[in-house]
Amino acid sequence: MGTVGVSTERGAVRTVVLRADNASDADSGIVRIGEKESANDDRLTTAAAIAAALDDLEADSDSEIQGAAVVYRDAAERRAIVSQLAHGKWSASSLVSVRAAHLAAVQQIRSLKGFGPLLVYDIVPGFKAFSVLDAAHSRILASDAISGSGIDAKDVGESVNRALSLVESADVVPDAVVLVGSLAESEVVRKALELGFSVPVVQAPESAVATARGAALLAARELPEAEESAAAAAPTGKRRLLIAAAAVLAAGAAGITALVLTAGSGSDEPTSPMVSAGPSPAARPLAPRVSVAPPPIEAPPPPAPAAPVYTRDYVPQWQPPPPRIRTPAETPDQITTTLPSPPPPPPPPPPTTTTLGPPGPNLLFPGEAPPPPASDGAALQKWWNHHIELKERWLSGH
Repeated sequence: MGTVGVSTERGAVRTVVLRADNASDADSGIVRIGEKESANDDRLTTAAAIAAALDDLEADSDSEIQGAAVVYRDAAERRAIVSQLAHGKWSASSLVSVRAAHLAAVQQIRSLKGFGPLLVYDIVPGFKAFSVLDAAHSRILASDAISGSGIDAKDVGESVNRALSLVESADVVPDAVVLVGSLAESEVVRKALELGFSVPVVQAPESAVATARGAALLAARELPEAEESAAAAAPTGKRRLLIAAAAVLAAGAAGITALVLTAGSGSDEPTSPMVSAGPSPAARPLAPRVSVAPPPIEAPPPPAPAAPVYTRDYVPQWQPPPPRIRTPAETPDQITTTLPSPPPPPPPPPPTTTTLGPPGPNLLFPGEAPPPPASDGAALQKWWNHHIELKERWLSGH
């Protein structure tokens, strides 16, 4: 039959079957498109619907399914899918992140070859996902997602603002917006994207199953003959790595082989913006070697003189210590004591001058006492002399 890609949305599971010999052709290669309803809007029911959809495809086909890949939209859905498929015949199915499916689907659309950076806007019931591709359409620069949002003007406007923030975080200006998902034909969505980005809005072929087709393309690349042809065509060391991690997820029994296909580095959680670190930098040139001469070998220090060995018959003679010779500074009669001289007295404070103010309403100058009684002639004369002195000071400005 070929390879199968499966994508999920609220209330439905969509499948795409690609012909294995023409799985990379953008305009053909789709053998069958299917849709299976999911009764409840919970992840366990959706995972069960995925297994049922794969069973139906196998029952309706005369040939064998060569490979299958399932798109998961968040970590909780991935865990539910692993739990459902781990112990069945679909345990070898690959798990593909939604952003990896975006990249694989866009790479095979011929009408997008003339554009540079792209924004993939994926809208299905209950979920919106965004992926920013580089100019070569070779890797994901950033991705984000919103769960549980509607398709009215308000919700779509909020998602467009979220996508604008994502593009700014990737520091690129997209040449076009690629619409995928079962609600991609909505005129509200198209108008909001045209107003928000002012670039062409291109609806992907078979947009309702575009992510499922991307998963089927990735499943085809995992086939042994596809890996051999890719290895022969790519130069050594330049082969593009599409399978970033392969892990057997089983809890005590045979488990599903989850080949998480990603484009660029970053977490598989699509619920928050993820910016790829980009391609690894080229190997740095080695620094020139500097030959350093070894340090000169120093001669070991001479051994310390051996301590005298005393025998029982030998008693060392006591010798008085050498007499101490005083230096002239230590002679008592030459020791002089110099007392510190007292500090000089502080300089007198500068004279303060106060300008005398004008006389008040009572004709008395500030601080001047009233005149004594006229009966005391000597005191009155003295007061007049002082009053005249104050008047002259006030007139002269002192």
